[in-house]
Amino acid sequence: MLRRLLLLFVLPLLSAALFAGCCGSVACDCQNYRTDALIFRFSADSTGGTGFRAAELTNVVLVRYNSIRPGDSLNLQKTDTVRLTRTRATAFTPVVIDNTEPFTQRFGRKLGTSEPRNSHRYAILLTGAARNSPVRKRYFIGGITLTGKVEADGCCTCYENTQKSFYLNNTFVEATSGPGNPPIETTLTR
Repeated sequence: MLRRLLLLFVLPLLSAALFAGCCGSVACDCQNYRTDALIFRFSADSTGGTGFRAAELTNVVLVRYNSIRPGDSLNLQKTDTVRLTRTRATAFTPVVIDNTEPFTQRFGRKLGTSEPRNSHRYAILLTGAARNSPVRKRYFIGGITLTGKVEADGCCTCYENTQKSFYLNNTFVEATSGPGNPPIETTLTR
């Protein structure tokens, strides 16, 4: 009887320890850093006049809005603001909006969902250096759709984005990059 009890308790613990030892020595390389991220790059000044000068990009303000849908109407509630102050040398560094960057997750709500009307909306504003400076240029981002899947291979489990799209100033943008590829950057022009 004692042997049976030992087998009932010891054998599962021994099996779990052996399995954990195997998985504990395996490093997972998911290559999914920023897989859900929306990455925006400002175009540099060109002869066509659609680009920016570095001095115009030293103050970028990001705003996150929560959507509230009473009935069929849509109301946006401003919830968070982040000001990015850049030097002329870093002015063309991409602006990244991800599940936890630059805003933290609220109530477990991610950047986007498989139901775009329930996702956050964002604005990228170009302003002057003073806090009350007028907005020179606005970009509105909404209708963010993110779909992904979890792939498991032995001891490793990795998330992979399979579909990413959004609206930029009412223009549809497909930003799905495909498995193992870096996220697509969206270029912002004047």
